[in-house]
Amino acid sequence: MKIFLKYFSIYRDRFQKEEATRDYPSASSIKEIFLSHFQEGEDVEKFLKYTRFAVNAEFVPIETILNEGDELVFIPPVSGG
Repeated sequence: MKIFLKYFSIYRDRFQKEEATRDYPSASSIKEIFLSHFQEGEDVEKFLKYTRFAVNAEFVPIETILNEGDELVFIPPVSGG
């Protein structure tokens, strides 16, 4: 299934793009898709712990299963001053 991805802040810098469209197996969860962006051995838990996710403009839990054509946004923590 095709998923439209949007990356904000540190993820935009890390992946060197603002958005992408990628294919994933049917019934993939947000967590599976998120983890697929990292290489083995990376400390993914530090990213996972503080990232929020939105599907089709709604905040959702990481266990959410995606459907064909969904938009998934990676939202890292933000700070202000």
